[in-house]
Amino acid sequence: MPSPLTLTAILLGGTLTPGPNNLALLDIAARAGRRAALSAIVAIVSGGLMLYACVYAGLAAWISRAPWAKRAMIVCSASYLVWLGISFIYRSFRPSPRTLLRRSAMSTFGLLAFQFVNPKAWLLMISLSSAAQCAKACTWVNTLTPFGLLIIIPTLSLLTWLLVSSGLGRLARLDLENPLVQRVAGVLLLASALSLRGA
Repeated sequence: MPSPLTLTAILLGGTLTPGPNNLALLDIAARAGRRAALSAIVAIVSGGLMLYACVYAGLAAWISRAPWAKRAMIVCSASYLVWLGISFIYRSFRPSPRTLLRRSAMSTFGLLAFQFVNPKAWLLMISLSSAAQCAKACTWVNTLTPFGLLIIIPTLSLLTWLLVSSGLGRLARLDLENPLVQRVAGVLLLASALSLRGA
């Protein structure tokens, strides 16, 4: 079994670096408050656990042998990133009343499902699964260790993003309610979607 430190390093590298999950979390926190953000973290972590279970069971290998499935995943991934990017830019020009923003908590289920079309999540889970399956003996400890780390590390990473962004927002008076920040985030998400064309 690879060292838990190796698996932890893989997870830290994948969850602390910027990605759609981080931006969506900060958007939900800015629009609907911390309680909704905590629900979003639960959804992201739960979706990651489900995706890892599927990858570990052989879903990634099946997709690699089915070109249509890979193409469908890329289309779904790009479509979600485009929708998210456009919604950021649109809201920067037409801010919604605060009462309507509370409904953004409903998007937490979408975050759970998004893990299955999130290219960054797939890359992370495939890397983690490959490392975990290098074990010489398949014991229940070897199998369950990555699942435990998948609960702890992403949760702590997302909470770190939430706390740091909150502190920086107060310091710089900059958050995802700021139209300029929303437009930059939207453009970054659209660029991420375009980068999938070569995948």
